[in-house]
Amino acid sequence: MAGQNILTESFRNADVSQFNWLPGISQAGALPPILTARSSSSASPGGIAGGGADAPGSGALRLTNNTQGQGSFVIYNKPLNAASGLSVEFDLYAYGGSSADGISFFLIDGTQSPTAGGAVGRSLGYSSDSSTGAAGIVGGYLGVGFDEFGNFSTSEAGAAGIGNRPQSIAVRGREGLNYPLLQSVALPDGSRIDVPTATSRAGNARRAKIDLTTAGLLSVALDVNGNAVFDSGETFISNLNVTQNLSSGDSPLPTTFKFGFAASTGGSTNFHEINNLSISTFSGTYTPLVEFPTTTGVISSRSSTITASIDVATDKAVTIPLLVGGTAQNNIDYRLSSQTITIAPGQTTGSITLTRLNSPTAADKTIQINLDTPTNADRSPRNAAVNLVLAPGVTFTNPTDCEIPDFDGNGGVDLPWRNVATTESAIWLIDGTQVSAAGFTTTTGPNWEIASTRDFNADGRTDLLWRNGVTGENAIWLMNGTAIGQAVFITPQADLNWEIVGSRDFNNDGKADIFWRNGVTGENAIWLVNDTTIASAAFLTTTATSWQVADFGDFNNDGKADLVWRNAVTGENAIWLIDGTTVSGAQFLATIEDLNWQIIAAGDTSGDGKADLIWRNRSTGADAVWLIDGTTVANAQFLSTVSDTNWRIADVCDTNADGKADLIWRNSATGENAVWLLDGTTVANAGFIGTVAELNWEIISARDTSRDGKADLIWRNRSTGQNAIWLLDGITVTNAQFVQTVEDPNWQIQIRPGALAL
Repeated sequence: MAGQNILTESFRNADVSQFNWLPGISQAGALPPILTARSSSSASPGGIAGGGADAPGSGALRLTNNTQGQGSFVIYNKPLNAASGLSVEFDLYAYGGSSADGISFFLIDGTQSPTAGGAVGRSLGYSSDSSTGAAGIVGGYLGVGFDEFGNFSTSEAGAAGIGNRPQSIAVRGREGLNYPLLQSVALPDGSRIDVPTATSRAGNARRAKIDLTTAGLLSVALDVNGNAVFDSGETFISNLNVTQNLSSGDSPLPTTFKFGFAASTGGSTNFHEINNLSISTFSGTYTPLVEFPTTTGVISSRSSTITASIDVATDKAVTIPLLVGGTAQNNIDYRLSSQTITIAPGQTTGSITLTRLNSPTAADKTIQINLDTPTNADRSPRNAAVNLVLAPGVTFTNPTDCEIPDFDGNGGVDLPWRNVATTESAIWLIDGTQVSAAGFTTTTGPNWEIASTRDFNADGRTDLLWRNGVTGENAIWLMNGTAIGQAVFITPQADLNWEIVGSRDFNNDGKADIFWRNGVTGENAIWLVNDTTIASAAFLTTTATSWQVADFGDFNNDGKADLVWRNAVTGENAIWLIDGTTVSGAQFLATIEDLNWQIIAAGDTSGDGKADLIWRNRSTGADAVWLIDGTTVANAQFLSTVSDTNWRIADVCDTNADGKADLIWRNSATGENAVWLLDGTTVANAGFIGTVAELNWEIISARDTSRDGKADLIWRNRSTGQNAIWLLDGITVTNAQFVQTVEDPNWQIQIRPGALAL
């Protein structure tokens, strides 16, 4: 009886469906194995080459053609769990020649990694050959020979032979005992493995079935009459205990197996082919094997994804604790979004995010991550450690607004909604131009507003910061996709003159903090947040109320958010460099007395990891960029003047994935739209991206919804409630789609609550 399917491989098509194959030849001058329905003579990575003339859907895996001196093999080079036994079925074909050596199916200890088959000829590509000194397959545990010529049962093909037995099924044991013959059964008179007179495989299949129980009992059946049914009398080996061999020694079952096929012709001829392979558990459900792919490298980006995989999806969540070591220190040199990887039911991969923090040193630091004992899975013997190196002297900027909010942590921007009338809230998870999931969170009641959308617990998922404009209460919702993972009140601030200006990471721990300003007294304060706890709080320098925070940005590339100020009365400008709850550096910049000049945003236009200042004069339409280095203006240049002041900068984000902020424009009179690609203080390229003449359409934001590093446009029609997403590639719209309509205008997208300059 067969249990749960583990893998299916038809070999009928132009490529395999499982890319874990290792093909090869077993003797000089032989032809390699091919897919007969694949036209290309090259193989896909992990696949098998082609060279036949069959139509896709009607092919097979050809191990030999019908000429002498042929021998090849294929190994499925990924372990399968043997905890529930194995049941293997396939169609074999041997035809068109003079009855050659035969075909073998073999099982290999899953901890071994052979790169070649066994000896050809009598050994059928599995066992050794004492007459030539050729070795058997490394790690071989069990070889089932469908032996046309009969020499797989001889003493030259391994230990304990009995002599030539043509048209037989023979079983040989493991490498460590020199592949001993465990049993050999001749087919009944008149029955054959091959059909030498046939000129094609059509109608000449021999279905084989190989069962191995958890107790090590082997049964082998072969449909010798070719009626596609295992009739009575077609099970030729029944409940052979392959773990016990009195003459050679015991052979306990490995916990995992790899498998393969081999064939050879020797001095005779026959085509040897396989298709319609199916492997299941012998009984019960399959326990998946979890592994890390071999990963070694230097972390040069801000964040890296660490992914574990299982070989077969299950209906249970698989959780894998991580063992973390190395010379680098978690939460000092880097941060893991979790110490556990979870693979959801029905999925085969799960990931966490490793974020490099800004603690550059003079020497490399290493990180090693191993899988601990998983739940609802076993560790694969192919499991490897993730070995990473943090190169010295590297610093990074914090994630930009263009990368958030991301409520499910998949690297793409999602949409938070708030109904200002009913106080309902909702989350849309976005995948490119599609809403992949949507859910209501809860109704808060009046006076509560979303103050910020940032990640407060460093799990890679955006959370919600709330403030009550009447009671002064504050709360954080830790989000998990469309669900609230945890909702906690934090310290209240009853003086309503205190306003949350924004939340950014001020101490480079990967967790957003809160910047407060008192609109009456000019006092300023920072709260450092650790999940849902205020870890530290401090007042900063008090400034006149005419000073306004224009934007946040990392101006010195230390991974900590800083502030740029503009005085709405005098036109003075200043930068504060922040280190936790301390102003580590403060400096006035040049004064711009014309108050029509506005700081549109702080964004890195030069790609040096330091935020720069983008200016626009709302009266003249002049535009400028200041390149910032800490508290210094390194370079200041005017851009092209856009004198039509109906043109407004809708957002500042990188639309071509070059690491430099670009400008997205919309004309509020004509509905035209455009993108400027920036390179420092220069417009490297510019283009119109289509007109949306209906002026009720607004660009809500430019955010990367497609996870390609390029900001996309999120639109909403304030009259009809329609919504749309445009995918951008530089100055080109590559895809534009409507998403769900939300007719009630009280529903508002909370992409930029409490916006600063934009």
